[in-house]
Amino acid sequence: MSSVNSNSNQNFLSSFLRGSVILVSGNFFTKIIIVLTTVVVLRFVNVFDYGLWQLVLSVIGFFTILVLPGIEDLLINDVSTELGNNKANAGKQILKRSSIIIIILGIFSGIVLYFFAPYIALITKVNLTDILRVTAWYFPLHAVQRVYTLTFFSHQKFLLAQITTTLSRLSYLAVVVIGLFIWQVGVMSLAYAFVLSVLVSLIALFPWFLPSAISIFESESSDIDNFSFWGMIRRHGKWTLANDYFNNFVSSIRPWIIGYFLGIEWVAIISVAVALFGEIATIFPLSTILAPIVPRHVGDKDKFQRIFHKGIIYSVWFYTLIAICGFIASPYLISLLFPQYISSVLYFQIMLLALPLSPVVTIVTRIFFAVKNQKDLFLSGIIPRLSGTLIILPILSLFFGPIGVAIERVITATMLAKFKLKSLLKSGAVLPFSPKDFFTFNKDDKDFVRRIVSF
Repeated sequence: MSSVNSNSNQNFLSSFLRGSVILVSGNFFTKIIIVLTTVVVLRFVNVFDYGLWQLVLSVIGFFTILVLPGIEDLLINDVSTELGNNKANAGKQILKRSSIIIIILGIFSGIVLYFFAPYIALITKVNLTDILRVTAWYFPLHAVQRVYTLTFFSHQKFLLAQITTTLSRLSYLAVVVIGLFIWQVGVMSLAYAFVLSVLVSLIALFPWFLPSAISIFESESSDIDNFSFWGMIRRHGKWTLANDYFNNFVSSIRPWIIGYFLGIEWVAIISVAVALFGEIATIFPLSTILAPIVPRHVGDKDKFQRIFHKGIIYSVWFYTLIAICGFIASPYLISLLFPQYISSVLYFQIMLLALPLSPVVTIVTRIFFAVKNQKDLFLSGIIPRLSGTLIILPILSLFFGPIGVAIERVITATMLAKFKLKSLLKSGAVLPFSPKDFFTFNKDDKDFVRRIVSF
């Protein structure tokens, strides 16, 4: 038995480390591209237009409700579980039936946004019609891209999944440069880049996706005749959708609340701080790596506990170090790269107080998905997100201005981590551990370090 557990541990570590090396390396290159893109956009798009673009993105975020946002987490979890049980054909059937629905919903959402764009502009009293109609093409294209990444991640093809993301970012940068300096279409270049970057990645990765697609669509349905996409959602996916619908709604109205109290220019300035925080928070793609791996070890309680225990300890320390580096470096980097947004430094530094909590929420979320307890995942986030956005944000914005916006993000992040962790422990999926464990170094830690060094 000990030999089996040892081999299982080695397989998990190998999968985790292999995925980490690929995704972290690719993620680092992608971050460089994002920095270059950000520099170009923030230097050559004025503050008002950038604030306008953030409002466009919030409308797009709201419309993603129509395309079942976050369903990938549920599907990757189920497909990985079937593959872990040596039921490859069943996993392919889940991918096949789900992919068809995802693409249909993407086409539908694009059509709805295209025809409702004038009414959105009329209601918001902001001229967004032309930009929204261009970005409407994003939905059907992104639906296909979701199928690509869903297929790659389910089969742990981390390199192809990372290339898809990196190539999209690189294409976005190229189109933005062309739009700003050759076409000279101003903020509209961001909309063109938003759409064309997805198209480029689809065309480039098609030769690698095609064999998997053929295998999936030619698979027999005998292993999973009773599978129903909508049935899956009703069983344990409805809470996934509720969670993502809620998060999208909250994220979509935040820029409009900030714009109402502070103005469109402050939407841009705060968005820079938020974007920098988001990039640092995803510098290590923890969720992406754990998504296909954790579900395969649900049956091994000891290992499942170690993933939770050590994952939180290592990631909290790692992100604390990153937060310190970001605090020190941000004034110099922002003043060098986009000096007109130097005022965003203070708000970014305040937000960094919440950075060590980011991996806690990520790991807890992944475990909730693995044990198929999306209901508690959703319910545990309602009070923090809703109170933070609809109560704390307006009050602090009114009395403290932009600083209040930054403080609200720290307060909300703290409440979110506390509520979700408490809910997970209460469910009994994992056992609590002592805060003292953050300051101990035992045999498991030594083994982990040795594996990293020798990998």
